[in-house]
Amino acid sequence: MHIIDVKMQNKNESSFPKKYSSLINCLKFFALNKEGTVEEVAEFINKDYTTAMRTIKKLGKRGLIRLERLERTNTKGREKKIYRITLRGLFLWMIIERRDAEENFEKIVSAHKDKLLTFKKWQYFKEKGLAEYIKAKFFESLSHYEFIEASFPLLMKLTYGDISPTGSSFTFLQVDEEALAKPADFDILQLNLMTYPPEHVKRNFKNEWENLVSLYKAIEEDYELKRFKDMIIFEREREYDQKLKAINAWKQFLRVSGN
Repeated sequence: MHIIDVKMQNKNESSFPKKYSSLINCLKFFALNKEGTVEEVAEFINKDYTTAMRTIKKLGKRGLIRLERLERTNTKGREKKIYRITLRGLFLWMIIERRDAEENFEKIVSAHKDKLLTFKKWQYFKEKGLAEYIKAKFFESLSHYEFIEASFPLLMKLTYGDISPTGSSFTFLQVDEEALAKPADFDILQLNLMTYPPEHVKRNFKNEWENLVSLYKAIEEDYELKRFKDMIIFEREREYDQKLKAINAWKQFLRVSGN
C-alpha cells in the first residue's frame, strides 16, 4: 500500500489540546491516502497504536471514518482492518484545513477519485484547461453544506471527550455517500446556472462566462458528465413541472371556490 507522507504543519498546534491535533492529523492522513491501517495512522500522527485506534473510533462514531474492509494477514487466524475517510469526513477536513487542502488538492483528488465525478474527471478537466476553475468551484461549493456548519465545535467535543465510543468493537454512523456526492458535483459543475436563461447568466457572471461556456462544452463532450448533467436537468424539469401543476390546481380550486 502506497502511503503519502506529507509532513504535518505545526502552526498553532500549541494553542489546541493534543487530542484535537490527533483528530485533525488522523483526518489528514486519510485525506491524503485512499485508505490505511491503525499502524499507519499511528506512525503519521506520531502516537502509539492505542491512541491511534481511539482516535479512529472517535471519528468513526461521527461518520467521518469508516471500516472499509478486512484483509487476511500472514498470521493464522488474524485479519488486518483497513479504514477509509468518508466523503463527509473529507469535506470536513478540507473546510477546517483549507490552506493545507488547497496545497495537496491533486493528492486528495488522486486518492479519492471514486468519491466524486469531478474528481474522477480531473485529468479530463486539466486537458481542457479547466483545472483551476474546477478547483476554485470545489472550494466554493464546500460553503454550501449546512451539515458541516458546526464542524469546529464537533471536533472540540470529540477532543474534550463528550463523545466516547463504548465497547471494544468499531462502530460508525452510516452515511449515504451518493446523497452527498451528487449535490457536490452539481455545485462544482455549476449546473444550477442552467435553470436561468443564457443571457441572464452572461450578464450576471461576466467574469466567469468564458469558463462556464468552456465547462458546459466539456460536459457535453464527455459521456459520463453529459449523462450526469442530463439526469440533473431531468430532475429539475420534473420538479418545476410538479410545481406548475400545483399552482394551476390551486388556481382552479380558488376559481371553483369563488363561484
